[in-house]
Amino acid sequence: MITLAGAIIGLLGSFLPDLLSFFKAKQEHLFEMEMMRLQIEGQERLHTLKLEEINVQADIAEAGALYKHASRPTGIAWIEGLIGSVRPVITYCFFGLYASVKASQMTLALSALGGNWERALPAIWHEQDQVIFATIICFWFGNRAFQKIRQGK
Repeated sequence: MITLAGAIIGLLGSFLPDLLSFFKAKQEHLFEMEMMRLQIEGQERLHTLKLEEINVQADIAEAGALYKHASRPTGIAWIEGLIGSVRPVITYCFFGLYASVKASQMTLALSALGGNWERALPAIWHEQDQVIFATIICFWFGNRAFQKIRQGK
């Protein structure tokens, strides 16, 4: 009986190094697969960052191209003043139009509601007006704040 047990132990002992090398190879393959997966994820992240960088550079180039016409001096003062005033004049004109429409609406609301300001004002100030107001304020003042943040001031 002891002889049989010794033979079985000897037989199993001869397979033990092969069995250990099999498990070792399996662990190495799992490690290599994990490393490959991490490398692929890293490449994907790098690709995403490069795309973002390209988009930011395109935005910068677009902004530069939009204002390029205004940066070329003509030597004629009134033309340069006119070029510089286009956006503010359009803004003032649209604000004047908007204010006159709202003043007309307020006049009509007051006459329809018998001069009741508490009911007339909410009747003419809608959610769309709030959106327009917020958009304008954020455009004119938010852009400056973001520029200061970008410049580190």
